[in-house]
Amino acid sequence: MTLTAVFLITVSAILHAGWNVISKRAHPTTAFFLIALVIGTSLFFPILIINFREILIFPTQVWLLLSISGLCEALYFVSLSAAYRSGDMSIAYPLARSAPVIIVTLITLLLGQGAQVSFPCIAGIILIFGGSVVLPMHHFADFRVKNYFNLTCFFALFTALATAGYSMIDFRALKVLRGIAEINLGDVGIGISYVSIEFFIAALWLALFTVTHKSGRNNLRQVFQTSLRPAMLTGASFLVPYSLVLISMSHVSNVSYVVAFRQLSIPLGVIFGVIFLKEAWFYPKLMGTFIIFIGLVFVAIG
Repeated sequence: MTLTAVFLITVSAILHAGWNVISKRAHPTTAFFLIALVIGTSLFFPILIINFREILIFPTQVWLLLSISGLCEALYFVSLSAAYRSGDMSIAYPLARSAPVIIVTLITLLLGQGAQVSFPCIAGIILIFGGSVVLPMHHFADFRVKNYFNLTCFFALFTALATAGYSMIDFRALKVLRGIAEINLGDVGIGISYVSIEFFIAALWLALFTVTHKSGRNNLRQVFQTSLRPAMLTGASFLVPYSLVLISMSHVSNVSYVVAFRQLSIPLGVIFGVIFLKEAWFYPKLMGTFIIFIGLVFVAIG
């Protein structure tokens, strides 16, 4: 990896963990992330205008995938907000970021594509599972099944399911788009345009979830009254991290390096939660985070 790639991905990881700190501190609701998504997509709206002609070429299949992916993205924010309202970011964040790797791999195996799963990948998944088991403990001798039956773990895992959903759909949709010769945007242009549309559709789904319920409308008014600034900061940070990752891919010899180094956001998320949110830290939490990080690197390399 070049120094440029290291710098870009490091900034991306810091921003990703950073907007999670901002949102967690605001005790986010679905309405909070709706405002954040509107802000985030508006910042990238000029890109959609510039690439409008190529976007019109997107086939019906891609638009269908975008609508489903946008729904998964919306469910991601619904469950993430619930996880942050019910418990520590230093628990929810690493679980939500790491569990999708296990879910996607299991789906790959169920689809009969086990030959694509290497030994380092399997070893990484075992480490991720082990780290996830250790993570919620206060003490290493504190293993109790009931420790994992709580709202924080539940919603973090639901967030991971939503992440796995939109990740697999996005992979398929982007593969289709890159195979269309008439779309002359390059990988970065296609990626940024696609993600911008996806976030816009996610905002529409979140708006539907929010305005159709009285509590959602009340939360929306509350965000405007008390949490507008953190919502705007969160939205401004949504698309930038992924855009930096896309740019960094042109500065590495193997994309797996990017995937592996991106996992820097996991220990950063835990550290930020402990430092900025004053969350309690325990040795199992730190050890679990480290094990998950190593496991994700194994998966990326594999």
